[in-house]
Amino acid sequence: MESAFSTQGLTVYLQGRNDLRKILSEVSIKVNSGRTFALLGESGSGKTCLIQSVLGIHPGLPGVVEGSARILGKEVFGELKHFVEASYEPTTVIKKNIPGWKGAMKRAWGDSLGREVALIPQDATTALSPFHTIGQMLQVALRRGNPDIEREEAVKQSLEWLRKVEMYDVDKISELYIHELSGGMAQRVAIALALAPGPKLLIADEPTTGLDATLKLSIISLLSSIVKEEGATLLLVTHDLSATRMLAYDVAVLYAGNIVESGDVSAVLDKGYKPKHPYTWFLLESEARLLAGDSPRLGRKDNIVSAGCSYAVHCPKATSRCLLEQPELVEIAEGHRIACFEVRR
Repeated sequence: MESAFSTQGLTVYLQGRNDLRKILSEVSIKVNSGRTFALLGESGSGKTCLIQSVLGIHPGLPGVVEGSARILGKEVFGELKHFVEASYEPTTVIKKNIPGWKGAMKRAWGDSLGREVALIPQDATTALSPFHTIGQMLQVALRRGNPDIEREEAVKQSLEWLRKVEMYDVDKISELYIHELSGGMAQRVAIALALAPGPKLLIADEPTTGLDATLKLSIISLLSSIVKEEGATLLLVTHDLSATRMLAYDVAVLYAGNIVESGDVSAVLDKGYKPKHPYTWFLLESEARLLAGDSPRLGRKDNIVSAGCSYAVHCPKATSRCLLEQPELVEIAEGHRIACFEVRR
């Protein structure tokens, strides 16, 4: 099946206060066209870093060091090797031509961002423009997808998009600013803004964060129906197991910069389906606390990827090998992959 979003061996380093930190380690995922894929992990696991690195909008440096990414058939990191020099022994040294790399990313993306690929931010109230009305922002989004659209038609369609995301009194809402809306209403506007240009790929970064249970369910239901209606591919970035179950077909579990398990949601997030990675078991057993937002964070100090398994220091099944060697992601059933030495025994 053709992929809408894929990475292969994506490795990202970021400069810390006193050292260079490996944030993502050879991450490979594949989001099939027309399906919903969830990138699941707790805060600090590297989810947003992965998305922003591929889109070329992550502010951290040096950023992407190795790997490839294809979005809607386009190779995004095709010029990477021309701008990066890396050595790892005896210590990690990375040299990167940042201005050259930023220019290469702009060339790679062109005008695709916002038109063919759209992003729903975590917090619409802070991510969207405070200087333009909802209607003005929607009209700009519509022109991004159709530069020749007439003003009258743009106004008409902007109101229709507000209705599509189940908002009422749309004439009044179109005249409001984002800070004048509730969190749930602002998130609906963010969904409308992302979908209005007609993107083929929609990336939703924690779209239900900060919403109460009722609003969260409403937003999930809205996303599910509207993505199907528009025929878009959805990449859901989330820590929420219930949202993953409701929206996604496929899932990759990310922990401290490593994919530890991936496969069909019905297998990975079903307690009755074995085997599983120990971290996936932890998520399932802690689901009530996770949904309440008070789960313990298990990331390594500063979320730095180490030489061994990233979960080894917390894992009840860990051996000395786990502390020294990083397990590969191995297929244990059709389409189901796990990175764990003990599971493969």
